[in-house]
Amino acid sequence: MNKELSESINEMRKMSENYLKRGLYESACFIAEKILSITKETNDILLFARTFFLLGEYDRTITLIRSRYPQTLQTPMGIELTVSSMIKLEEFEDCFEFFETIDLENFNKKTKAALYRYKGRCCQELENFPEAVQNYCLAIENDPFLFEVFSDMIATNMIDLQTEKEILEKLKIPKKHSWLLLMYKTSSRIYTNTKEEENETEEKKIIKKFKLQDNPELILNKARNLFRQNQLLDCYVLTSKLLEEDEFNTKILELHVPLLVELNKKNELFRLAHKISKQFPKHYLTWFTVGCYYYTLGQYVKSRIYFSKVTTLNERYEYGWIIFGHTFSKREESDNAMTVYSAASRLFPGSVLPLIFIGMEYLTSNNLILASVNFEKAKRVFPQEPLIYNELGVIAYKNSQFEKSVNLFLKALELFKKPNNIEKEPTLFNLGNSYRKLKQFDKAIHYYKEAMSICNHKTSIYSSLAFTYHLKGELRKAIQYYHKSLALDPNNTFTNEMLSRALEDSYVGDFAYFPEKK
Repeated sequence: MNKELSESINEMRKMSENYLKRGLYESACFIAEKILSITKETNDILLFARTFFLLGEYDRTITLIRSRYPQTLQTPMGIELTVSSMIKLEEFEDCFEFFETIDLENFNKKTKAALYRYKGRCCQELENFPEAVQNYCLAIENDPFLFEVFSDMIATNMIDLQTEKEILEKLKIPKKHSWLLLMYKTSSRIYTNTKEEENETEEKKIIKKFKLQDNPELILNKARNLFRQNQLLDCYVLTSKLLEEDEFNTKILELHVPLLVELNKKNELFRLAHKISKQFPKHYLTWFTVGCYYYTLGQYVKSRIYFSKVTTLNERYEYGWIIFGHTFSKREESDNAMTVYSAASRLFPGSVLPLIFIGMEYLTSNNLILASVNFEKAKRVFPQEPLIYNELGVIAYKNSQFEKSVNLFLKALELFKKPNNIEKEPTLFNLGNSYRKLKQFDKAIHYYKEAMSICNHKTSIYSSLAFTYHLKGELRKAIQYYHKSLALDPNNTFTNEMLSRALEDSYVGDFAYFPEKK
């Protein structure tokens, strides 16, 4: 090759690379094709293949590498372009078989990490979750800067707490990159359940050092932790702030929309549905948001149409499955609800939610054995979830194991983070019932009043508190709370009957025996 031609080719290579950087893929492809026709060199073949890939011509990328120039499969880039093209084409089985012909340990750490990540994706799509997790873990082990691999495993609930802990323990991150370790810790569910003071001390130092006060990823991690702890209003403040800066960020919307459902913000869901439907009308989040709007209106059958579409467009979005299942549960279509929850349990092996809701369906039908089996499974997946212990306590209560139910309800209360968390109210109420059954009336009264301090509009709390005072013989207080209960629900048969008895007992001055409320 003469000097002039050599100089021309080098200049063309630079031009093609420059066009790629600037997003001018067609121009880059035009130049790369001319280079290849002259040189037939491996690097020029790969440059041409890269232009195909970036143009979205994945079939041509694979054909160029595997059929026309198979020698490029001896290079890391040739392999990466091939497998990433197969994944784009959703040819997951072919991609997995291709990986079986490659010894990934022959490459350097960065290349191994990328390839383990691609292989993990294939396994995940083929629903081989154990092998997917194994490959993702190897990707992180070889390159901890692939943080999104860990983040996605948490978001899609692929791993349990023990696996999370093992990943964090194996991380080898230089001290100068302590910000990265913070990202891992704050995105982990383990972080959610460690003492806040311990987290805050370490977190503040790193945030100050690396000036991460307004970092969106860190704020989103905090919002997710608040959502897990059911601190919904605090979570809402953070997600709303993030959306002000980046209103169509799908990661934020994936959390913000179910949050609006939990907070019953119908009007905001309506406005958001209109906004994102204009931005991306065919996106799964558009269907999900519209479905959530109808769900909050109580139009469960109509909302199903949208949730069904969500699970088709993106079966990896857990909330789509969960609320889809709720649309059946709300209408007492238990079999259909359990079918949906079971599908979610299979797709999200690291999540407790499907198992909890399956257990609740069995509990509703009074199948206490199968309910208990599912709650115990959930406990093994995520032992820090208070709702699990509350439901196990309900089962113990129904089995007349009142001391056991007390211990389970107390365990649930230990796991709630915020003192006045509204989610504590059912557990406090249930604990009051258990103590009443054990005839420990003072303790029962204490927990009923705690429940009342969180939720003061439930007739059942006032009625149970009144009944406990009645059993204790404090008729004046019993009558007072029976009246408060009837002010909320005047037609409650039990409360009306017990008020009459309390008034009669008070009148004759004789506290007679009467059967206890079931």
